[in-house]
Amino acid sequence: MANTVEILESILQQDAHEAEKRLGETIGHLYCELRDINAFSGSTPVQRTKTEYEKDIEHRRDTFLSRVKQTVSDMNVEQRRELSPAINDLARRWLGPHISHLQEELKNLATRLQFHEYQMLDLGIDRVFKAIDAHLHIILSSPNDLKHPRLSIKISAINFWLRHWKWIIGTLIALGVLLVMIWDHYSKQIP
Repeated sequence: MANTVEILESILQQDAHEAEKRLGETIGHLYCELRDINAFSGSTPVQRTKTEYEKDIEHRRDTFLSRVKQTVSDMNVEQRRELSPAINDLARRWLGPHISHLQEELKNLATRLQFHEYQMLDLGIDRVFKAIDAHLHIILSSPNDLKHPRLSIKISAINFWLRHWKWIIGTLIALGVLLVMIWDHYSKQIP
């Protein structure tokens, strides 16, 4: 199981690298846009930066949860439970320092621009991890029976056929007889 977490962590490092590039480009464009319209002062840059940081955190949270789902998709419930503490720890190691860094960057920007409403700067690290914990609980405790919904639909259809085969065959025979009678009736009327 430790190997699974190490592999997942390696994949997440690459995801983090790509997300970091994307965030850097987004913030660079945002700051250029604000400077071009002479609006790089006061609350506007701080609030817009916060919005971009929140989008980045949501994207990374969703990426993390998606990677976990992929990783545990073939595991049974017991294996998932065994892996649960390590996955929770990985979430905090992977996302925690990033959120703390963004929080510090946002506070530094606010200080430089003399924006003093610090309660508006909270990126909600506790809220993010509560949401991750809830999602992980669902992902790691649910059976993987839902992995193949088409298979369960096929099995249901087969069960239906097995339970009602006499009725289905009787209905098909009656329908066939009715169609033959209709065909016979109309074929006699054609000259």
